[in-house]
Amino acid sequence: MLKFKGRSDFCGSEEISVEQRKLLTEFLNSEELDVTIWMDEHICLTGPVFCDFLFGELVSGIMINVYMRIMQKKSMDYGFETYCMDTLVHKEVLEALVQYGKRRRISKTEYKNFIGRLTSATREKLNELNEDLFRRCKYIIFPINDRFHWYLLVFKASEGKFLLFNSLHDPFSVGTAKVMARFLSGCVSHISGFTIGSDEVLRQRCRQQGTSLDCGVYTCMWIECLCCDTEEIWAYEQDVKMDTYRARVAATIISDGNGLLKNTFV
Repeated sequence: MLKFKGRSDFCGSEEISVEQRKLLTEFLNSEELDVTIWMDEHICLTGPVFCDFLFGELVSGIMINVYMRIMQKKSMDYGFETYCMDTLVHKEVLEALVQYGKRRRISKTEYKNFIGRLTSATREKLNELNEDLFRRCKYIIFPINDRFHWYLLVFKASEGKFLLFNSLHDPFSVGTAKVMARFLSGCVSHISGFTIGSDEVLRQRCRQQGTSLDCGVYTCMWIECLCCDTEEIWAYEQDVKMDTYRARVAATIISDGNGLLKNTFV
């Protein structure tokens, strides 16, 4: 952690607000960086992962999970509700589908057996995908990491459709998103008997990352856009620099109600 201590040249340091820069600089100047940054009953985000993110490393699943939890709560301030699925679920499901074979297709009669093979944590999360959730939430968000690339599969309730937000479009990612959408559609039907509509995946027109490695930052940005869903946040998304947004994510996490600024973790 010594390589991070006392530095002020973190990503986006010159573009974020004075308050955000001060907050992150004070943390980097603190006596101990290997501390708990954010914690709830399910996740503990530590300083090494946080600093790697702050200084431009590839985005980890735990960073996305923490940010999703914050944004999911934030959506209530805008008069609607979103649901964000833990990133570990898609990974286990996709790996299990490959092992299951049959071109990653499951018949209606096979879901009980398939889900029974998954870990209890994943089964618990999948069981949350009931009719009430799909009727209650404006967006249901499923982050996917495929071959080290992050993107979002999003169910939009008002249209009954899956949307794909991908900053680096390629046919392989589209295919994986379709596999996941097909599984989720069948899984929801098995769990609650509720038909969510088409499992077709529509590609959403969105910013592309070019040659950068910021797919995880784009994913975080779209999560915020979906959880706020205002004209202002979507306009901001069009022009913001990814380094600036990376610092914004870090400042949001550390200053959240479950973050280091407002808690003394034991």
